[in-house]
Amino acid sequence: LLGPNHTGFGPDVSVYRGEAWETPFGEVPVDGEFVEAILRHPVAEADQSAHLYEHSLEVQLPFLQRYALRAFRIVPVVMKFVNYDRAQVLGSFLGNLLREKPALVVISSDMSHYVPARRAEERDRLLISAMERLLTEELYFKRIQYNISMCGFIPAVTGIEAVRVLGAKRGILVDYGHSGEVTGDEENVVAYAGMIFV
Repeated sequence: LLGPNHTGFGPDVSVYRGEAWETPFGEVPVDGEFVEAILRHPVAEADQSAHLYEHSLEVQLPFLQRYALRAFRIVPVVMKFVNYDRAQVLGSFLGNLLREKPALVVISSDMSHYVPARRAEERDRLLISAMERLLTEELYFKRIQYNISMCGFIPAVTGIEAVRVLGAKRGILVDYGHSGEVTGDEENVVAYAGMIFV
């Protein structure tokens, strides 16, 4: 599980080293062996403080618990802002580790935050296009160039680089929407994109 660090606690790349996470659907064990493998990378650090008040990963667990076809373990990683090269290299490292075992890479991020719906969609399409083509450098620098408030663009770079190593050729947009579709407020939305990489 790769997600953004919204709280600012902990190091740049915080890997949760603990026993399990719990949701109303039960406990999900942490894959301690894989955690230790990730911690061999110099940018990754064992840390729990960054995870204590962070929501970006825990919100994914109920979906995984509901739809997974078998029991699974997780490796929670939250990331602050790091430069492109560090995010890209970490992703390649993760991809090479994952060659040894079946795994699902989950990237958690919202798209644009607190802008009019039309602007959110126009800007987000730039990033979605880059992700569909697995162009992580374009994703990273367009997010900065256009000041798009996608909170998890660093985890997206890392995760896409990992799945590219595993053989992914493209991203597929499953759905795109925003909060205004529920609230009726089209002037101040948070947008969401669901994608898979194959």
